[in-house]
Amino acid sequence: MRTGELLGASLLLLGLTTSDGFLKYDTELCRFNSSDLKDIEYVYSEYYNRVEFLRFSSRVDWYTGYTEFGLREANIANNDTDRLTRRRMMKQHYCLQHVHMWYKNALNRTSESETLNSFISSARLFTCSTFGFFPRSISISWTINQQPHTSEVSSTDTLPDGDWLYQAHSQLSYSPRFRDRVSCWVEHAALRDALEVPWEPVSHGDRNKIAIGISGSVLGLVLALSGVLYYCKRRKVPVNSEL
Repeated sequence: MRTGELLGASLLLLGLTTSDGFLKYDTELCRFNSSDLKDIEYVYSEYYNRVEFLRFSSRVDWYTGYTEFGLREANIANNDTDRLTRRRMMKQHYCLQHVHMWYKNALNRTSESETLNSFISSARLFTCSTFGFFPRSISISWTINQQPHTSEVSSTDTLPDGDWLYQAHSQLSYSPRFRDRVSCWVEHAALRDALEVPWEPVSHGDRNKIAIGISGSVLGLVLALSGVLYYCKRRKVPVNSEL
């Protein structure tokens, strides 16, 4: 369960007395840890000069006074059946619909992360990066040959990624041996199960193909430059003559 608190800003009433400059205002507050009505508390409070003097809470189901004036107001309100009934109905009429909307648009919103895994062979450094996830809480861990590995691991704080989304990065310093299986694991609310991102080492044959491709590109560049130099050398440059 997530704990939330929703303030009805649109129903926040402010009133200023011009005679002495003191401020009187009311607040309506919904506290909740689920969208069930039984897990919602409605709180109505009245303040004067930043001091709360009267409160109605759906947990106690009546008004409570905190100052001499507030005690008198609470006694009047608790003996007013219509006023008390209207305030008790606000938990369902005001809080419930706002809590459902809050869960739908924010608390229950999830975005599955896009996970990237890279390996820098020269530094023996594995980097696991996740982008575009929500909510913020995420877990990134490492395994080597299916065994948890926690040493030589560094992680960044979860960073904003824009549009309420986040990114996180974790690095593992490790020199892999032959047939080692190194994996990054991501756990997040948007994922039904933990996501495994295994490292796939470049095979010896692939390294040869890459080396041959680079050599071929360099050789082609050298031949092209040689042709340009030869052309420039053989080209006759006309000598300007006076007319």
